[in-house]
Amino acid sequence: MNTQRGFTLLEVLVALAIIAYALAALIRVTGTGAANASYLRDKTFAQWVAENRLAEMRTRDDYWPAPGGGGGDVEMAGREWFWTTRVINTPEPEMRRIDVEVRLDDDEEISPISILTGFVVRPQRGDAAGNTPGSTSGGNASGE
Repeated sequence: MNTQRGFTLLEVLVALAIIAYALAALIRVTGTGAANASYLRDKTFAQWVAENRLAEMRTRDDYWPAPGGGGGDVEMAGREWFWTTRVINTPEPEMRRIDVEVRLDDDEEISPISILTGFVVRPQRGDAAGNTPGSTSGGNASGE
């Protein structure tokens, strides 16, 4: 009578196959997580580039953009980012729409990583005291 205890070769091979399959799935999940983290990092920086560009356009004195487009590049986080802007008329004549698209490549055929839309209102010119049309000059809230 054979009383040896242990695993047969077939049992060991089946166990190794199961472990190999599980490790392959784990590596695939880890790789996907790393790719997602990289994509989200790029998406965040691209959004910041778009927000900065829109803020630069909005904060210029007496800025009223002509309809059309333009583009440029900027460095952020050690990478070069390419942005394009498109200024569009709106039904409201005193307002313009600005679309900012950001890419990692200057090829506009490639889908942008980030698209940001903002609006600007035509600046109103004031008098020497800084009053704009329709405002009252001097005094406090009660008119004194």
